[in-house]
Amino acid sequence: MSGLARALPDGWQKLRYRTVPVDSREAVDGAWLALGDPLAEGMVLASGERLIAAAGVAARACFPCGLAEPGRAAGILDDLRAIPGQDDMRVPGSGPVLLGALPFDREEPCSLLLPAVAYGRDSHGRAWVTRVSDTGADLEGGWAPDQIREMLGSEGPVPHGDSRGVESAVSVLEHPTADQFVSMVGRALDRLAAHEIQKVVLARSVSVTTASPAIPYRVYHRFSQAEPSAFAFGRTSSTGAFIGASPELLVSRMGTRVLSEPLAGTVELDPADPAATDRTTALEASPKERSEHNLVVESVAGVLAAVCESLQVPDAPRIRRLSSLAHLATPISGHLSAGFAGTGALELAASLHPTPAVAGSPRDRALELIRELEGDLRGLYAGPVGWMDARGDGEFAVAIRSVALRASLAYACAGAGIVAGSDPGRELAETAAKLRPALYALGIEH
Repeated sequence: MSGLARALPDGWQKLRYRTVPVDSREAVDGAWLALGDPLAEGMVLASGERLIAAAGVAARACFPCGLAEPGRAAGILDDLRAIPGQDDMRVPGSGPVLLGALPFDREEPCSLLLPAVAYGRDSHGRAWVTRVSDTGADLEGGWAPDQIREMLGSEGPVPHGDSRGVESAVSVLEHPTADQFVSMVGRALDRLAAHEIQKVVLARSVSVTTASPAIPYRVYHRFSQAEPSAFAFGRTSSTGAFIGASPELLVSRMGTRVLSEPLAGTVELDPADPAATDRTTALEASPKERSEHNLVVESVAGVLAAVCESLQVPDAPRIRRLSSLAHLATPISGHLSAGFAGTGALELAASLHPTPAVAGSPRDRALELIRELEGDLRGLYAGPVGWMDARGDGEFAVAIRSVALRASLAYACAGAGIVAGSDPGRELAETAAKLRPALYALGIEH
């Protein structure tokens, strides 16, 4: 059924939108638009020179049965396409756009935000603002610069610089403890030795109680400044915030062009240490790390090959360097085949998630073992985070290197891939290294 023939969801029937170009030289702080009010609905996503920032709620696109519901992602794209309006830009990210951070658990009910106001800019120097409303008067007129500035909340940002995300930590608790995590890895290795599974990713968490609530805007800037090449994201609502800077692209879809860059295999780096290059060389040469990485690449390539007419998968991974870590990374690219040209970024993300980089292989057995050993601790950690417009263009990252905020509680997770030959002590150290960016963003040394 075509999008125009569908009955739109409740609350969507009267929606209209309008997108107009704005001067990209005008100073607009997208993070302030999205996160300036920590209790309001807002989201910002930044990747390279592309930024989409949004505030307010026009509607929500709901997954009552989670990402696992067949056809739901495709139906949501149909709903988005059916909203009438005017788009004077027609570039990726313009027009009505859905944004969100989705849970790791594929079966958990969730939703994406269709914002009332969105600001976007891209690597070609183009910028725009989109308004979605059920009141036609909101979309009329010439939208004078003062009106646009008012839409974008240009009262000015809270000064951030290198200020701390929180004033001080009252307590820092680990779950599981270091000893418990080492024991948990040992139990997973027993399952690997029995050939029940090839790989499982086990996570642990740190919860930080702070003297005063962390400011999402400042935490976002500390994340994005520490990892400028990462996919930075921030989401606020009345129930809390979710902030991070992910190095891992789950999927990007622009027209028929599809990209993914799975990461698996990690080494900690100290930029001041001359031996850092030696460690990345050892990472590339490690049979264990390469084997773990190949499981992820084969899985992602298999999913994308089913919808692409051509797929380029390099023979060997490259090194993805970050400020304090390096990963094995394989960029995978292709073009959607004619029969799948209408497949949107959200549907691709739902098909790929969770990859063996954050779950394991085989996926269903890995998820069972994660539930058995970890319990329910992940929430939004390692889920898809990103955006999609009405053309189906969009970009989703894997929400690693992240922190959830609620009042004076901050919560961060990090995982390590367990395969045959894994050393429990080293896997523990890897999770500690992966937790440091979140603690740094909070202004905490741990």
